[in-house]
Amino acid sequence: MPVREERVELISSGLKLEGRWLAPRQSPGPAAVVCHPHPQLGGNLDNNVVLAVAQALAEAGWGALRFNFRGVGLSQGQYDSMVGEVGDVKAALAWVRGRPEVAPDQVALVGYSFGGLMALFAAAETKDLSALALISPMAPEKGFAKDPRLQPLHGSALPALACTGDQDAYCPPQALADLQKLLPCRTRIFPGADHFWWGRDDEVAQAVADFLSPGSEL
Repeated sequence: MPVREERVELISSGLKLEGRWLAPRQSPGPAAVVCHPHPQLGGNLDNNVVLAVAQALAEAGWGALRFNFRGVGLSQGQYDSMVGEVGDVKAALAWVRGRPEVAPDQVALVGYSFGGLMALFAAAETKDLSALALISPMAPEKGFAKDPRLQPLHGSALPALACTGDQDAYCPPQALADLQKLLPCRTRIFPGADHFWWGRDDEVAQAVADFLSPGSEL
């Protein structure tokens, strides 16, 4: 990762969460929060996809905050069944918006797997995101289109991208078709890629960076 990355701390419901911050190239500039996979299945801020996304965003001039959900690494607390974790995402967004080097109207949200679902839940409770990018997002039990927590996103004009691989057993392409019933979004299906993106993480990360970067076809 670039040498300017900083170890930072943010507060979510009184809990201290650890994070890593890459400032945008220009100030004030755009920035994104990047959310990691499931805390109970080994997900953390050093996940290969999370790292690749942060790097791709930095190379595009974006700021990037990757952080550990509560109970992961040095973050305080414990797993909270997808309730407190949504608060963690919102706290991360507030932290980024509060940085003087960030343009507050250019803050995006990126999530991978479990982090993708947490990003969706947070987006449903947040009105000032500039964009949303999801990589192999975990589907809620009732599916994206029927989950009551996601209904505020129904028909939203929020620019959004959703990516998955055609070999992804946890987020198959048809899951993105269900997501589009809720949120009109671009989709990208990567031939040969599975849920873990080994060997393909840089490729999907670049797709996210291209989508979010100025000059992309939003």
